[in-house]
Amino acid sequence: MEVDCLAGAASTINALKEAFNCGEDPIDSSTDIHAVCDLVKSWFRVLPEPLFLSNDYHLAIDAMQLENLDDRLTSTRNVVQGLPQPNFDLLKRVAEHLNRFADFEEKNQMSAEGLAIVFSPNLLRAPQEKFAMNLANMAHTHKLVKTLTTHFHVIFDEGDVEADGEPEEKNDEVEEAGMEEMEAEADTEGPFRSDSPTHLEDVAEDDAENDEEEDLPPTITAEQLDQSPLDFNTLSYTLPST
Repeated sequence: MEVDCLAGAASTINALKEAFNCGEDPIDSSTDIHAVCDLVKSWFRVLPEPLFLSNDYHLAIDAMQLENLDDRLTSTRNVVQGLPQPNFDLLKRVAEHLNRFADFEEKNQMSAEGLAIVFSPNLLRAPQEKFAMNLANMAHTHKLVKTLTTHFHVIFDEGDVEADGEPEEKNDEVEEAGMEEMEAEADTEGPFRSDSPTHLEDVAEDDAENDEEEDLPPTITAEQLDQSPLDFNTLSYTLPST
């Protein structure tokens, strides 16, 4: 079920807006989840100022045009960490929600790419709401929200955090060193003898062991699905009814 993609009923959304504007908490287990998602997205659209202010917007777009992953993550982290504290806190809360939501893609049918397409028009708005600029930078805004989702800890956690690509480079260096050691040992100890099975009987035994050791997919509990980092009591702006 594509929760964040399908639209909720307009009457339900308006009723929720009126309830929140009156200081009530109308969300319960029976509330249409699609209406709740639409309500959140509409709230971001009517904020007096977007999360990324004018200068931050341009810096974020520039960061998305960097080809090197490490440079792109570093630049994005600098932009996000430089946001006003309320903007940073709210963006972190939303990115955390999207990050956890993407973890359950098999259940909700929403990948990080899909979430970025749905949320980027609401989280990033061009200065003065310039339609042409929004259209021209659409691919960059999608890429930014996807980056915030998939690299959440790199961008938002305090302290220096290594980019995801760095461990892979280190692993390559370790593998190359290991291969060099193996070649040196082979030269001193004689011909190399492979440990892989060379007879049909050995292959059959290995297949039987693999069948016994087959990993089962992880189990997702109902408690994990019910937990959500979004707190609708934190909404401080009034939602106009449509």
